[in-house]
Amino acid sequence: MKRVLVFFIGTVTALFLLEAGLRLNSCFYQRNIHSPVRSFPKDHSKPYIILCLGNFYTLGVGAPPGMSYPAQLQLLFDHQAKYKDVQVINEGIGYQNSAELLKDLRVKIGKYHPTLIVLQTGQTNSWNYLGYIDFLFKERKDISYSKKFAYYFSELLQRSSVYRLFNLFLYNGWRDYFSISSGCENEEKYYKLVKFRENVELGEEMGYVAGPEVMDRRQIDEAFNVFMNAVKTHPGHPQNYYEIGFLYRIQNNYEEAVKWYLKALNAALACRYRSMIINSSLRIRDILLNHKGPNDGIASKQLLRSVYYYIHSNPAQFVYLLGLSESEISKWVGSDIKEIVSIIKQQKIRLIIQNYPIAWPVNSTLSRVAGILQVPFVDNYSVFKKKIAQGVPKEYLFVPDNHCSARGYGLMAENVYNKIMDENFLKVPDRKE
Repeated sequence: MKRVLVFFIGTVTALFLLEAGLRLNSCFYQRNIHSPVRSFPKDHSKPYIILCLGNFYTLGVGAPPGMSYPAQLQLLFDHQAKYKDVQVINEGIGYQNSAELLKDLRVKIGKYHPTLIVLQTGQTNSWNYLGYIDFLFKERKDISYSKKFAYYFSELLQRSSVYRLFNLFLYNGWRDYFSISSGCENEEKYYKLVKFRENVELGEEMGYVAGPEVMDRRQIDEAFNVFMNAVKTHPGHPQNYYEIGFLYRIQNNYEEAVKWYLKALNAALACRYRSMIINSSLRIRDILLNHKGPNDGIASKQLLRSVYYYIHSNPAQFVYLLGLSESEISKWVGSDIKEIVSIIKQQKIRLIIQNYPIAWPVNSTLSRVAGILQVPFVDNYSVFKKKIAQGVPKEYLFVPDNHCSARGYGLMAENVYNKIMDENFLKVPDRKE
């Protein structure tokens, strides 16, 4: 027993020292190489600074380099001689949620001294729970201590340098793409069907519900033949199982859909195809939560199994088991945005809030809070939906993973530009000295 205690104390001490060393090194690195308080190389010929804050849709994921919406917004100003004094800064950070944005806000303001901030946040709060514990302690006094502890421990784990180092080595082999052959004789037809499924899923994200009318009986039978033959030829390819699960799902045969999504999950785990593990898990979860069948006991076990695989590919997200409802996420995001707006207004900086072009639930929170706080609002979702209703193909505006294409980000840039013009924001306001 004494040896076990000594070993435990030694291990904890070693981890503590390693954590302290990694953090000291990180602080030194940030201070000397990437210090956020270093002076921004301001172009004095462009006194009007527009700072774009957000996550993936601000960063420009899905489009070629230089085609994000802030970059294209800069081009809109550059092409007009009278607006040559405008400088657009892109501070989009992919995985950042509203709490992380709030935490970094004063540093960003002190670095860039913007005249206008364009804000888009909240989409990643549905799976990135960093900072949620702060909201719980501030706003939710009635929540159970066990749930508070779970979120606190998850956040502690994710902020640990030792954990991140361990995770880097242990999960370095996970793939975010799949390069082996599908196993289908007619690759062109195979990938045409895959593209069709991606567009249907994108339409679902835009608010269109997929159902039996998506494909007629002949098309479904033809697709089944293609993917079943691919399964026989290459049983290790998770994509084949996933496509069959989709075919059952659009026919509202959810029991069979779950079975095939589970097969995709197992195959993806075997070849360490990380994004397919997550996608299959989320499909299973959504089906079992929204379309429970007669075998609820079996369904619950399958749900736990899919969640286990999700956590296995992203261990720090074990709080996913607890989950957050849309209402909880809305309250969290709304609280953060109110603090963000308060800070920005105190600095006498103008502000625009915009929503996402995809039908994320957080869009309603963004529009509601913008209305309450009387902040100019850009409704990207309505503009994109109208374009698609007018006949613009969804794939022109979006890439398969639901991020915007270069054209999509161009449309976002136009929406922001028009709002700036409508609000007459190009006059530089007086500032506090």
